[in-house]
Amino acid sequence: PFPTRRSSDLTPGITPADPGDQVQVLIRTAVGYLAAGQNAIQGAGVIWTSPDGLHWHRETAAQPLLPGYHGSIVSITGAVAHGPDILLSGQVDPWYESAGPHNDVTWLSTDGGSTWRGVSVPVSNGAARGLTGVASAGAGFVAVRPAAAGQGGIVYASADGSSWHYVTKLSSANGLKVTTVDGGPGGFSVLAQGSRGQLFGFTSADGTHWKKAASFGPAPGTTTGSTVTARGALIATGVTGNPAGQRPFLAVAAPGQDPRSVGVAHIAGATITGDRVTAVASSGRQRVVVGERGGTLATW
Repeated sequence: PFPTRRSSDLTPGITPADPGDQVQVLIRTAVGYLAAGQNAIQGAGVIWTSPDGLHWHRETAAQPLLPGYHGSIVSITGAVAHGPDILLSGQVDPWYESAGPHNDVTWLSTDGGSTWRGVSVPVSNGAARGLTGVASAGAGFVAVRPAAAGQGGIVYASADGSSWHYVTKLSSANGLKVTTVDGGPGGFSVLAQGSRGQLFGFTSADGTHWKKAASFGPAPGTTTGSTVTARGALIATGVTGNPAGQRPFLAVAAPGQDPRSVGVAHIAGATITGDRVTAVASSGRQRVVVGERGGTLATW
C-alpha cells in the first residue's frame, strides 16, 4: 500500500558527506528528517537535516550547535522525536581528560532542531553512567542506562525530554544485558540478552508500566531493533552468522501467542542484497531509508 523505491531510484546518497562519515540513526521530525552519526576520521559527531529526505544539510555536532558539555562531541548515538521535541544522545571526550572512557550525554530541542540545550538523565537507583538507548512513543521519552552491576537496565521516563524520573529496573533471575531501546505505535520496547544467550523482550505502553513480553530463544549475533505494533505485537530484528555469511533475523511475539521466527525468504517481495541499511524513517505514505552501497552513503 505504500510507495516503494526500486534500486534504480537510488539517490547519490546523503550529501554533502565527508570521507569517514557514518550514519547511525535516521528519524522523522516535525519539520522533516534528521540523520546523525559520526566521522571516524575527524573524530566528530555529524548531523544532517532534510525537509524531504532528498536534499540534506550537514553540520558537525560541536559547540555552539550542541552546547552544555565541556568536551569534544565524538559521536551521535541516538535520536528520537516527539512532536516538535527532539532528543539526541551522544558521546563526549572531556577536554580535561586526555584518555579514558567517553561521557554519554543528551541534548534536547523543543523547536524541531533549530536550537539545542543539554539535559540530564538521572544516574540513580543502581544505574551506571553509560546510556544504552533512548526512545519515543505516544507517552513521551524513555532512556535506559545499564545497571552498575552489569545485570539489567535502569529505565527513566520523561513527558517532555527535560524533566526525568526513575521508573523501574529490567532484570532477569540469571542476569541480562540490554541491547536495544525503541519506540513504536504500541509504545516502548527493549531487547536484552540473558546470561545463557537467550533473547528477551520487554514492552510498555506508557513508559511507566513494563512487562517481560517474550523469550525469543537463542539471541542472534547482533540485535538491530524492535517495535511494538498498535495491536501489541513485539517484533525483534537482528543479524545471525558471520561477516562472510550473514542472515537476517526476524521474530514476532503476538499477545497470547508463543514467539515465532519468520523466514525472510518466505516474505512476498522480500530480497536479500549486499546493500547495508542503517536506519529507516517514515512520514505518512513516504519511507526514507539510509545505508550503504558500494562503500558510500546511500538513500532510498
